[in-house]
Amino acid sequence: MRPQALVAAAFAVCAAAAVFASPEDRFALKPVPAQRVLIVKVDSVFGFGAAFERLAQYCSREAGVRAVLPQMTLSGARDFFAAVAFEGSPRETEDVRILELPPATVATAIHQGPYRLLPQAVRELTDAVRDAGYAPNERAMLRLLHKNSPENHPPEELVTEIQLPVVPRDSASR
Repeated sequence: MRPQALVAAAFAVCAAAAVFASPEDRFALKPVPAQRVLIVKVDSVFGFGAAFERLAQYCSREAGVRAVLPQMTLSGARDFFAAVAFEGSPRETEDVRILELPPATVATAIHQGPYRLLPQAVRELTDAVRDAGYAPNERAMLRLLHKNSPENHPPEELVTEIQLPVVPRDSASR
């Protein structure tokens, strides 16, 4: 089994034109702790703006609850969620739920550019992970941490940290 090292160096930029010496140069491995987040389910990629607005309204209205940035997009096998970590003791509503994200080892890379290029960046990260002897952890959700917002930045300046939960390839089949 390959050792899983915490890489404290800067994250690799995940861009189509980038040239990398090896798969490991394309991502860093790091542990992420368990985290409780507020989520709103999203039915299509066009629904994220409204879902993040719903979370912001909920946190501003709910006494003693404060959103902790960055905003996150979570995706599982079939479901997509807008999410944000929080402080306080929120109550679930019909559309705002609490989800416990389990601890995970993630392959992480930074994507700078329009959101429309994120699927390509995730595919490139997934390929690099496989080339390095890891496999996506099918039991955990992909996490996209939005470091800034399209409300304040043009598409080419958007920064998203991609966190792909991984396991060593030899344990992925268990």
